[in-house]
Amino acid sequence: MTDPQIAIPSRAPSATTVDDTVMPFEVAKLDLRGRVVRLGPAVDEILARHAYPQPVAKLLGEAIVLTVMLGSAVKIDGRFILQTRSDGPVRMLVVDFITPDKVRACAHFDKVAWRRRSYLATPVAVNCSARVILR
Repeated sequence: MTDPQIAIPSRAPSATTVDDTVMPFEVAKLDLRGRVVRLGPAVDEILARHAYPQPVAKLLGEAIVLTVMLGSAVKIDGRFILQTRSDGPVRMLVVDFITPDKVRACAHFDKVAWRRRSYLATPVAVNCSARVILR
């Protein structure tokens, strides 16, 4: 048996990364739809404006990605706002996504608790609430 030559399509890697994008996808055979969100400079710019400790910056970055993913999935032109409030060390997170491509965010946290790292010493029950606003 001879070895047939099968051309497999391929694409060369991009010279630049494609950051700050939302890519919808669908796998029809599995009846599956979703979105891949990749944020780089947008999140970096937001976090660079504040001196957040690393855990707060990570939490806010995750909230930004979640808000952009949900806000881009909702078929509206306007705002999608995620706001959380708790009595833990991170008192409040707010992320404001304006379709199609604007986002801003901030976090309020207990600076004294972060300096003392007392939030790591003992597990405590934290009351937390979240609100999503569509405008």
